[in-house]
Amino acid sequence: MTYRFKAGDHIRVADIAGSSWQGRHGTIVDVIVRYEDGPVQECAVSLDGDRRWFMARHLTRTVSPKLIRFFRSQVLDRWNLDPDKTAFLNGDSDQLIETLCDQCDLTIPRAQTEVEQFYDEFDQKTQQPVDVVAAAPPAAVLERSNARRASRALTQSHPAA
Repeated sequence: MTYRFKAGDHIRVADIAGSSWQGRHGTIVDVIVRYEDGPVQECAVSLDGDRRWFMARHLTRTVSPKLIRFFRSQVLDRWNLDPDKTAFLNGDSDQLIETLCDQCDLTIPRAQTEVEQFYDEFDQKTQQPVDVVAAAPPAAVLERSNARRASRALTQSHPAA
């Protein structure tokens, strides 16, 4: 399956048996699309400071290590899976596809489609807080800041008994 990768996606190099890059994690920094029998993506990936090009079919989408717990909670919410059986999920798309096939009796193509949609929505959710703060009018930001200060001052002047 070929994902629609974009710059900034976290990935793991997969499906390149015998390669020294196999299993390494990185971030996509550039994507080009060539047309052969259909669109084919080639991705420039930053791996520990080195920039290497890979075909998209050799990459698997992952989640930033900082977001793994949030990722697991979103998986549990979306598919109502057993928490004990999802505790091992590390954000790797192939791993999630396999889990959905086993736990939800989905076919591989159906699981791939659902996982791709899930990652798109997950990316939007993880980008949303930055966008909301950036889009907030300065007056609203100041109002929230003043409310926090007032709340702190009230708490400090009236400590709990």
